[in-house]
Amino acid sequence: MLYNQQALRQSLMEREQKLDVVYKLLENWKSRLPHPLQDIHKLDMRRTLDDLQIREMALTMFRQYHEAIFMIYFPWAGSQSAGRISEDYRRRSRELCVNSAQDVLAIAYQISSLDILDKYVHALSTYVMASN
Repeated sequence: MLYNQQALRQSLMEREQKLDVVYKLLENWKSRLPHPLQDIHKLDMRRTLDDLQIREMALTMFRQYHEAIFMIYFPWAGSQSAGRISEDYRRRSRELCVNSAQDVLAIAYQISSLDILDKYVHALSTYVMASN
């Protein structure tokens, strides 16, 4: 849809329209997540991260969303996309990638400050020991 030979032969307008459709689909997916998982993009996710029942799912959805942003928009963010999309769309692609990276870093900081990784490693090691 976005990166095959046929897609690369599209006009700038067609390509940007398809990118808009993909973005709307991604945002629609995010808006349809169950309520606790819709909070995965708030700056303060402590309540979600403290809830053991939804933490793994929330972090999985968070990772999937930001991987999708990167996979969709990073190829259009750099100079290699010159002439394939408008300068405004290149700027938008860069902004989406930078905002996504900032969100990932903010959540990584929260995870490290809550000692979640230590708790997760401990729980995982306990599970492995019990299954042996």
